[in-house]
Amino acid sequence: MRNDSIANFHKNMLSRAVFNLCDLHKSQPGRGKAYDTLLHSYQATICGYTLLPNRPSYINRVQLRFDDGQLFVEDVGIIFLELTKLEDVLKKPVDEMSLIEAIAVFFAKADDLRYRSMITALGRVREEIGLADELLLTISKDDIERAHYRSRRLFEMDRQSEIALATRVGEQRGEQRGIHIGEQRGINIGEQRGMQIGEQIGEQRGIQVGRIAAAIDAIRAGITSPTAIAAIAGITEDQAVSLIQEHKQNP
Repeated sequence: MRNDSIANFHKNMLSRAVFNLCDLHKSQPGRGKAYDTLLHSYQATICGYTLLPNRPSYINRVQLRFDDGQLFVEDVGIIFLELTKLEDVLKKPVDEMSLIEAIAVFFAKADDLRYRSMITALGRVREEIGLADELLLTISKDDIERAHYRSRRLFEMDRQSEIALATRVGEQRGEQRGIHIGEQRGINIGEQRGMQIGEQIGEQRGIQVGRIAAAIDAIRAGITSPTAIAAIAGITEDQAVSLIQEHKQNP
């Protein structure tokens, strides 16, 4: 992955955490209550990849503060737990691990047979880990299916966000490429061509995204005929059939 793509991905994930925190805190029933009586809200992001490469700690907490660093309120906060930074934690004896360290190790290594003895030992020391490990080993098929369904929904939301991010990155790259060509062939000509290319790409992508969205809306409205959906949205019948099948699998 290119450096600029990684940077944009990291920025998108950080913004996702902020969005989820705001949505979580605002979802509380607040009518008739004083704001200072609302429950505190904390959004935790557990990453199986490195999200904050410039911060060595595996756990990072974010809260609202003034410019001088003084805490503003404790009502909300974000916690990032990066499972790729547990090298030092894994070297500790299990009885010396804090609860948050034990939780991080469980999430990172519970399904890794090489660490099965460590997870079992953690379960003896930490009752919470023992219960979680037992639940993981005895989870029912229905629970697995529900978990899969929730995962698919979250995946679809993330996919839509990634499409929007990829579109923006592509437009930025197209604009940069157009400017580079323009500098080589003449600033005026290059700027004109770069703008044309950017507008064409943006228009084409916008039209295609709009057509797909229209088709999905038609399917959700109960229209099941590929021919009708294709006519409504301006797509091919093959595309309509594919979208219908996807909707059946992920309603």
